[in-house]
Amino acid sequence: MADDGQQRQGDNRGGDRRANDRRRLERRAPPPPWRRPAAFVAYGAVGVLMLVFVLRGCGGHDTPVPTGPIAPAPPAIATTPSTPHQGPVEQALRTADFERLILEGERARGRIVQAQLYCDA
Repeated sequence: MADDGQQRQGDNRGGDRRANDRRRLERRAPPPPWRRPAAFVAYGAVGVLMLVFVLRGCGGHDTPVPTGPIAPAPPAIATTPSTPHQGPVEQALRTADFERLILEGERARGRIVQAQLYCDA
């Protein structure tokens, strides 16, 4: 075949109307809306939100807010020892002395008693 500018049979390169302008941007169509940079940013934001919702369980477990009265603060604990009572110290080293104090009841209140405690098997 002669090379006189005619198109050869089976060769589609000769009839292209863009010729050497294939990569020039002004001749190309704009990308569709789902392939634009703003769409890719939106895909990333939606992906992050979905990940947060999956990891947090969609926020259904909120901490309850108390609605009733709030308990008062506990009283202060005294760190200094109280002053010892003035008066005689009673000995209650035997079982009979201990039982006597129990039988006296309210009259034995406020007395200083020295006792030795032990446990039997």
